[in-house]
Amino acid sequence: MATAPAQFSYRSRSAACLIGAVLALTATLPAAASTTASAWRELAAGNSREARAAFVRERTNQPAAIRETKIGEAIALLSLQPVTATNRDAARRLFTDVATSTPEDTWTLQAHYFLGRIAELHTTPTDLAGAAAHYEWLVTHHPASEWGQLALVKYAVVQLQEPVAPDETHRRYQRLVTLESKLAETSARRDFHLVLGAACLQHDLGLEQALRHFLVAEAAGVRQPIRAATVLIQIAELSRQLGRMSQARTYYERFLATAGDGDTRSRLVRERLAAWPAEVNP
Repeated sequence: MATAPAQFSYRSRSAACLIGAVLALTATLPAAASTTASAWRELAAGNSREARAAFVRERTNQPAAIRETKIGEAIALLSLQPVTATNRDAARRLFTDVATSTPEDTWTLQAHYFLGRIAELHTTPTDLAGAAAHYEWLVTHHPASEWGQLALVKYAVVQLQEPVAPDETHRRYQRLVTLESKLAETSARRDFHLVLGAACLQHDLGLEQALRHFLVAEAAGVRQPIRAATVLIQIAELSRQLGRMSQARTYYERFLATAGDGDTRSRLVRERLAAWPAEVNP
């Protein structure tokens, strides 16, 4: 059973990403923002046109909320169906207004994050370099913030996804490894290491390195069952290839306990264990 490249995708569908961000924003709104809270709720419910109108209306009624309402309107524009270049460009202008004006606050961070998402997901052809610039700004200036932690993962994705020469991919990987100390959130640490582990296999950056990343990610807790089972079997296979037979057996057995017989890979793992050399049996 050869170790296949990791089958993980961290470029979430844009609509799901936006709704997730909306829910996060709604949950952290201050009590004083009761009127804008209703607009966020409209957006979280998928009522993008109503939400946009509400944000525009509140911008007139509440001049102090201008930065928040610009962010809300921009997200609503990106959520409108069908997606159009006109709405995307209008959203980019609103985010840019917030990102480049004062004060530098939580709305600034969100503006940079969503400018990165526009470059990564809403631009044709995809502007990975532009996305990286916005994510890197967050990683450099506000790494410990919620948006900085999200940006660490997205920065890794776009840096390793861009088609560049192998030596440049290796340089980028080494630079990303130096950012590991900034990973304060468990979910960010998990996803960051899953991205780097997959890149190690895809770009031949080393089995030892891939194993280390998958071990860190697994320890952080991979909740989605199929993905969790995949990480376990990858750890087992990499351990076997590197001669760490006891560790390999442990993770093969954990895979079987996690995946069950419904996973087609279980039969292959059982065959692998049945053929296990006697000298490495417990």
